Amino acid sequence: MNFLPYVFIANLGLHYLRDKNVSWSSGRFKIAFFTILILTIVSAICEWIWLPNQNCFAANPGDVIPPYTRFSLAGGTSLFFLSSFLAKKPAWRWVRFVVGYTLGIFCINVFVISVYTQIFIFPISFGGKLILYVAVVLLSLITAYLARRAFSKRLI
Repeated sequence: MNFLPYVFIANLGLHYLRDKNVSWSSGRFKIAFFTILILTIVSAICEWIWLPNQNCFAANPGDVIPPYTRFSLAGGTSLFFLSSFLAKKPAWRWVRFVVGYTLGIFCINVFVISVYTQIFIFPISFGGKLILYVAVVLLSLITAYLARRAFSKRLI
């Protein structure tokens, strides 16, 4: 259920790939991009205001909407996906590095959040949540990197 919206994102991408009309000058592309941008911003504001202020980085049994199915996240993902069609140059080296570890980050982040929130009190302020986010991504990336190295050398 969490990843159901991404099927539609992939379908949207396939539509644009088939048309081969993926350029910023295309009227259809601009309409799709700005419609998704506006809906993403509006939904993020609504989610921020009206959804329970719980641990927004982990699925909680009391969540009304699972985190990965929230439209703000699916819309933001769609924007990145659509924007990727406009890239003319290869991705920067650090972007390729992080992309190589995204599955590891995804799999490990729940455990990192659990440990982090046991050591520190879960932040309520925006700044505290931003620090938590950065710390979780960095610690998950480092853990995924070390795990890959350990598995490749058969240490684990």
